[in-house]
Parts: sequence; structure tokens; C-alpha cells
Amino acid sequence: MADFNDILGTSCGSAEIDRIMEFAEAVCMMPDPAGESKSLTDARARAAQTTLQRAAYYRGQGIRNDLVHMVVEKRLKLIAEATTVKELREIEAEPKPRYTGNGFAASKFSVPEEEMIIWSLTSLKAPLIPAGFERYMTLFQQVFGAVPE
Repeated sequence: MADFNDILGTSCGSAEIDRIMEFAEAVCMMPDPAGESKSLTDARARAAQTTLQRAAYYRGQGIRNDLVHMVVEKRLKLIAEATTVKELREIEAEPKPRYTGNGFAASKFSVPEEEMIIWSLTSLKAPLIPAGFERYMTLFQQVFGAVPE
């Protein structure tokens, strides 16, 4: 028998219900606009909207619903905690890991689950270079706690 946390965990298991919940989370996480500038409020709303659009895209590409929901929750938390328009623009942007010459490094506002999704989608278009594959496996281990055999 499933326990309460299995039933009411972070993801409901239904993409449609999760979309509704994520929209509600995005609305509820918005701070009181009276306490911040209009440009910051607008940037926060834009970042939340981009997050929800990106989640719909990931689901449309066949990415696991629970993984997409994790991305949304973490990105909304980053958006809620941001204090400048510059931070919100960085959060809103797609993940762009940079190559260091020795491997890839994540940006300050990177969500590991989302970066892993990006590597996965990239691998469907062309084989990953060895450093990209290594980064993907590192993220997989970080997110799922094990590497597939």
C-alpha cells in the first residue's frame, strides 16, 4: 500500500495536474509587488512564465514528468529568491554550461536536473563529445544517485 508521501509527493504523476499545480506555485511564490520595483516584478513574472513554457516543452519531448516538476520547483525557488533584474535574466536563460578545457562547469543559477535534460536532448541530435558525456553521467549520478549500467 502506498504511503501518504507517495500519493502526495512533489509530483502528482499526471502532467496536466502538475501543470496546474506549477502555475499555482508560480503565482503563489511571487512576492508582494508593493515591496519591489516594477522592473523587478516584471522580470520575475517573465522568468516564471519562461519556466512554465520550458517545462511544457520538456514534457512534449517525452521527459519524465517528475523530473520536469523538480526543475520547475527549483527554478521557481531561484526566481523567488532573486533580488535583481540581472539575476532574474540569468535564471530565465537556458542552461549554458561552459567548457573549461577540462570539462564542463555549470552557471551560478543552473538547476542540475535541467542541465541533465539539456544534455539528454542534445544527445538525441548528435553523439556527445567525451567531456559532454562525462558531464551528463555526473549529473545523472547527482540527480538519481546511480549511473545506469
